[in-house]
Amino acid sequence: MIVALVAGVAVNAQPQCSGVGWPPPDLLDSQVTPYWNCNGGDSLQLWNDFQLYRGNQWVGYGYDRPCDMDWPLGRALNGLWMLRHAGTAGFLGSGWWYAQNHLPDNWDQTCGDWTYAARTIFDCTFFWCTTHIEIPMAFAYSEPWLTPAYRAAVVLHETRHVDGYDHDAGDQCADLVSCDSSWQYQGANYMEIRWLADFITSAYYVGSEDIVNRALLIANQHMVRRFEYGTGLRVDRFQGIIRSCEPNCDPPHECPTGEQDCCGDGYSCCRGPNCCEHVYCGG
Repeated sequence: MIVALVAGVAVNAQPQCSGVGWPPPDLLDSQVTPYWNCNGGDSLQLWNDFQLYRGNQWVGYGYDRPCDMDWPLGRALNGLWMLRHAGTAGFLGSGWWYAQNHLPDNWDQTCGDWTYAARTIFDCTFFWCTTHIEIPMAFAYSEPWLTPAYRAAVVLHETRHVDGYDHDAGDQCADLVSCDSSWQYQGANYMEIRWLADFITSAYYVGSEDIVNRALLIANQHMVRRFEYGTGLRVDRFQGIIRSCEPNCDPPHECPTGEQDCCGDGYSCCRGPNCCEHVYCGG
């Protein structure tokens, strides 16, 4: 649903939130906009593609200037464009479809406290629940990670929450926040990193090498720091998700007596019932 600009609402010279410097930091948005030639019609089409409600919650955050990449709305749309059009291979193709079918139609732009890039909020009263995505200033301005590519990955991360996947490990990871138990859980961090990995290897032509390098750094940082149990994986610039030891992995051998060989390679060994649930074997 698209609504007109609310009459009588003053347009600020810049977002009126603490911590926002002006002009805002350059997060490489200008390297993406030429690919889609943002204009009024294109920006509205993006909202329609994701079935999002564009209401007066964006007034004061760029409501009247959706293609101005200094403003939060323009930068949010740049991230949505990346999610929608970065490519068709792997998660680049399925990610936007997944978001389109699971994202709530309401995004709330707020000032926020700069400790999170976005969050999913479930409001339940008796037997009725509503869901919305809260978008703080950090989504548009946090340096150095929140480029258009990482915003796309954050949207997919939040979509996974909407689909019922909480951070099941709470604070039990190196970052002490947004922790998933394992790669096999296939939670929000998994979705985010899988999309970034496919972007890094397949959609590098969208934007610049700088955007790709920043995506590569944050993907590997989260691979190490956002899981309770180590994944044993890393994201390679050209191969995508691979074992951390590659290209110098030892040849296969046999697991010690009494341990399970989870992947059949002699290195994914563990002891105890159900221990293989936390071992990723690739694929």
